[in-house]
Amino acid sequence: MDVDDPDHDPADVFTQTFLLGGESDLPTLQAIWGPDAETRKKRAHRKSRWGCTACKRRKVKQEYFMTAMLAVAARHLSILNPSSRRHSEAALLLLSKSCAQFRADLDQAITVENRDARLGTALLLHYLGWCNVGFLEFQTASSHEQPLDLSGDQLFLLSEGLRHVRFLSWELPDLGDSIFGRFMANANWARRCGALKALLEEKGISARPLRSQIMDLFDDPRFVGTHGGGVPTPPPEGCWQQQQKHDSHFHGHFHGHFHPFGTPAGSPPPCLHACSDAHILSMIALRIPRKNPNEQTPAERALYTRLSFEIVADRLSVMLRICQLYESTLSEGSHLGVSEVLGAQAYSEIERCFLAFPILCYRPFCNLVVDGDSRALAVLYHVYRSARVLLGGPKGVWWAIERSEAMEVALGRELKRRGLFEALRDMNIGPVDSE
Repeated sequence: MDVDDPDHDPADVFTQTFLLGGESDLPTLQAIWGPDAETRKKRAHRKSRWGCTACKRRKVKQEYFMTAMLAVAARHLSILNPSSRRHSEAALLLLSKSCAQFRADLDQAITVENRDARLGTALLLHYLGWCNVGFLEFQTASSHEQPLDLSGDQLFLLSEGLRHVRFLSWELPDLGDSIFGRFMANANWARRCGALKALLEEKGISARPLRSQIMDLFDDPRFVGTHGGGVPTPPPEGCWQQQQKHDSHFHGHFHGHFHPFGTPAGSPPPCLHACSDAHILSMIALRIPRKNPNEQTPAERALYTRLSFEIVADRLSVMLRICQLYESTLSEGSHLGVSEVLGAQAYSEIERCFLAFPILCYRPFCNLVVDGDSRALAVLYHVYRSARVLLGGPKGVWWAIERSEAMEVALGRELKRRGLFEALRDMNIGPVDSE
């Protein structure tokens, strides 16, 4: 790469540096800019019983991080060049290698020194999880009788790992010095898409009624279970009393006296509006479990399942309102992109909110997905349809295009097979497209 202009920025010299053959056995690093290019010799490789100091300094200390970066690069290239199998095969090989190395490193304690590598690797694996829909290859599109099996989808499993690494990193000092720690703190991973909510409020649009409709889906008997037409599963009798007793260790003076929004004593709080201390503590227990899920009582499992669905409903309601806002402009004959209609800042926020969505899906909701519960499938259908509309298309986000399109079709077909597609349309949560 020859550059004739001698007035180059010294800071860019490194990007134009290549290893060239030198005299005898000493290769040189040469910055190629033109006839007056400066050359600098590479330190010789010296063998000793302690190893080569120069090589040790150049060695990648967390190889799993570098391997994950290469895997993402290969996957990106495979999406840009779908006709070539070379990059997709390399991505799978590198992903397998990175996961094996990362799993071995996780046996060691997280420290300030390895925090960035772990956060970065977990984040890169999250991107790869979004790109991977290989589990659908064995579920033939031609067979409408074959039930959809999402137990092989690694996206939510990898997201749980990212959430865990992120939580452990909070316990270390100087999180602001971590590159990936700052990125995740500023990327609305846990916050509720505040910029998008502000955009909706400016236009006089509220996501709260839609959130209520999504929560109605949770108790709709047509969607409970794996076949539809089941029986609603509200929290078992005594669930709220038991939760109050469980939380009285922290706030005993509220026990038996505070009932949100005038609900009678002993009845479960409406998840949509519950703001009591007990409800907040239940949310904390869901996000940071104090016990093994296998040790939870049936009442606790039912409560946490409902709360996990509530968190999903909160994020999905904003996504759907933004999607409806954009589609309303298309119905008026506009062919502008999302960033042109809503602005570049809003588009970046949309991308972050979709990317972080699986991280907000806690284990009780993920169990519904793995079990094939129709409520979870209906929610995911709307998630992927919105992602396809907002992030898809020729100029869409590379990591979201394939999954959003494939999953929308697969989930729509499964809901039709269960006879729930029209029921989902009748609920008017969001647009439902025919296959």
